[in-house]
Amino acid sequence: MIKRVWLVVAAFFFCATSQAQQSASATDFAIVDGDRVVFYGDSITEQRLYTSDIETFVLTRFPERKVLFFESGVGGDKVSGGKYGPIDLRLHRDVYDHQPTVVTIMLGMNDGFYQAFDPKIFTSYQSGYVSIVDAIQKNCPQARLTLIKPSPYDDVTRPEMLAGGYNQVLQRFGTFVSELAAQKHLGVADLNAPVVQALKEAMAKNAALDTLMIPDRIHPGPAIHWVMAENLLKSWGAKPEVTFVRIDAGTKPAAQVSNTEVTELVKNANHLRWTQMDKACHCRWVRWTPTRFCSWRFLPRI
Repeated sequence: MIKRVWLVVAAFFFCATSQAQQSASATDFAIVDGDRVVFYGDSITEQRLYTSDIETFVLTRFPERKVLFFESGVGGDKVSGGKYGPIDLRLHRDVYDHQPTVVTIMLGMNDGFYQAFDPKIFTSYQSGYVSIVDAIQKNCPQARLTLIKPSPYDDVTRPEMLAGGYNQVLQRFGTFVSELAAQKHLGVADLNAPVVQALKEAMAKNAALDTLMIPDRIHPGPAIHWVMAENLLKSWGAKPEVTFVRIDAGTKPAAQVSNTEVTELVKNANHLRWTQMDKACHCRWVRWTPTRFCSWRFLPRI
């Protein structure tokens, strides 16, 4: 009877995923070679944090792809525009002129005017948002749109500003955004519910520091931006696997690989040896985990 020894070497971006996900092809990812990605939004996009995290992911995971990113966030913006011009000017200067192939839209935080739900305000938000989508589709027919549900106002770690909280208004806006995406067959990403969940987990673990997650209740800190980036990437089909190697160390050693190349696989009485050339590398930067406020750590790598 031949005894087989299996050796598995893998690196992952997200946690707790299935083997089916791990072996999925990198071509499933929505951002392709030659893409020009515009991040359009208000001050939360203007922070350039979740957007920079996404750029880092694409650069490290798909180094062979030439992708350009354009940051088009403006503080205080609404569906009507803001301090840097009305919506028509904003779209021409900050979207159309970049000739995008991918556009994300995240607006809503300021559109609710930080007050209880008002049907008239909601109607204005709906019509303004639809106008933006229609205008981009008309002027940039090549662009693939991802609509983003507004990130939350923090009603979790501090007392609610108004009855029921302001985030319930943003959640109603998000429901509309999701329905619009379905109607127009566009991409959609939820950056509200995952952040609310992270806030709840943080509050349960360390109530003394949980308010640092979104210091002013509006603009997330780096840890929450990472949660946002992760969920936008998932909406684009990002997979957790960086590379995967499985070595069958039997009589005739063989390798099962994904996103890497194994050569010079040799086995003798004392060791098993191979040369591995990965087609991607790890997102390597310091991350502040949402539930470990005082713990800085590097993302794991092999």
